[in-house]
Amino acid sequence: MKAVEQKFHKVKCWSEFFQMKWDGKKDWELRKNDRNYKVGDFLIQEEGDVQHDDFVRTGRVLTEQITYILKDQPQFGLEKGYCIMSTKEIEREKTKEL
Repeated sequence: MKAVEQKFHKVKCWSEFFQMKWDGKKDWELRKNDRNYKVGDFLIQEEGDVQHDDFVRTGRVLTEQITYILKDQPQFGLEKGYCIMSTKEIEREKTKEL
């Protein structure tokens, strides 16, 4: 049996959505599936906001593991090429003072 390789996906996350994850109120992600996400992969989410056309990171980072994926279900309003992923938190860090 071939071992499944887990990938680490570094992604940006706007502050308003990141805060909901930081507070434990959001355990899912809606994303364009342009990285071929798979159950068992990890999301390294960096918080930030767009300022003058640049993504400015705050220093907060969440690492989550993907536990379930729903993708390409237009009959339920989920466009082809997009997915909703259930996630569980693995680690959090704050690399600079806010």
